Amino acid sequence: MEGNTIRVLFLLIIGYPLILRGGFPLGNLLDIGVWSLGIMVHLYIGTGKGKTSAAIGLAIRAAGWKKRVYLAQFLKSNKVQSGEVLALQQHLRKYITVERFINQTHPIFLPKKRFNRKVFVDSLRGALVHVSMLIHAGKYDVVILDELLDAVSQGFIPEQQVIDIFDLNPLRGGSRKDSTKNIELVFTGRKCSRRVKQRADYVSKIIAVKHPFTQGIQARKGIEY
Repeated sequence: MEGNTIRVLFLLIIGYPLILRGGFPLGNLLDIGVWSLGIMVHLYIGTGKGKTSAAIGLAIRAAGWKKRVYLAQFLKSNKVQSGEVLALQQHLRKYITVERFINQTHPIFLPKKRFNRKVFVDSLRGALVHVSMLIHAGKYDVVILDELLDAVSQGFIPEQQVIDIFDLNPLRGGSRKDSTKNIELVFTGRKCSRRVKQRADYVSKIIAVKHPFTQGIQARKGIEY
């Protein structure tokens, strides 16, 4: 990130006085070639409701500016519908791609005799390789890895595989001549290690203060899913 820091300082020193005097639109400052941050990492963590919702809110904002978004949902069955996926597929398919994977129903939702750990872990790790390739290809501006941090904290995926994603070098337009592409990586999950937090650029923690579930109220369609 040292090179990125130098670029940002350069832009602030040169561009900020011009912006104050009205002689240099902020939009131009953001669009010029030297503004290149590479990968920026966002974490939405905590015990509270709203981590996936926050990530999807960012996806919708990006789509509003015609950015390309890829949403990978880990630990969620590809056979179960959810309101957010339905809405994105029906109304924002042009800009947002949503993908769930087979054999990833979380074991807490399966009878013990039906859970095959090897098949489950192979699916998770294979999906992560697939997403990593998409990031490296530079096809998307925003990539969301929903619930991946839980897959790591629960021991299904090695943490190093997530760290390795931070160090990917996404290609701009698929050309190796210019391998610096701005891309936002968004991770959600209840918790992550200090090491992952230190590597992130944004860390938002959502705390559960009160939730109807503690009063025996089950998840409601259109609210929790």
